[in-house]
Amino acid sequence: MLTDELLQPLAFGIWREASGGIARKGDTLLMTDPGRPMIGVVSPKPVDLVREFGDLERVLRDKLCFDSASRALYYEVGAQAITWASRPALASLRMLNTDSSLAGELADILDLGPAWSVGVHLVQAEGDVLSPDWWHLELTPSFRSPNNTYRLTFVCRKPDRSRILSLADNIDGVFVRVIERVEREHE
Repeated sequence: MLTDELLQPLAFGIWREASGGIARKGDTLLMTDPGRPMIGVVSPKPVDLVREFGDLERVLRDKLCFDSASRALYYEVGAQAITWASRPALASLRMLNTDSSLAGELADILDLGPAWSVGVHLVQAEGDVLSPDWWHLELTPSFRSPNNTYRLTFVCRKPDRSRILSLADNIDGVFVRVIERVEREHE
């Protein structure tokens, strides 16, 4: 909501910027980051996220005459989840990294005993983390309960709005398929 203070004219060279969470509707949070620059919607429920993002774009277009779809350099979805394992998560992830000389060398540097490389961290083969076309997926056991749960972190940024919104809408299914595939290695 705009207050009288925010509506006052600003002196030359002074800018007030809102950053972080700037509005909330239920569990959904509207975020800004002028340093990137970006606006975003954060929600624990993918269906709410996609719906509220559509509502946000409509408000920007209809009330502020800003067509974000034509001006956006990229769209980004970020998701984190902790999910139950149907097989021992730590053992399943160890099966993927059984021969890592780097893990042994790093363990030697730490001087804390032998080590395994546990988990998967995938990044897009081309491009870099700052490009508008990038993704990464990280899968580890949840170390609070490493035999029963996985922790997934996923970030994907693409110029294609519909691709990102579809991915956001189906992220639960994507995570399920990732876990199912990892656990097949442990059969």
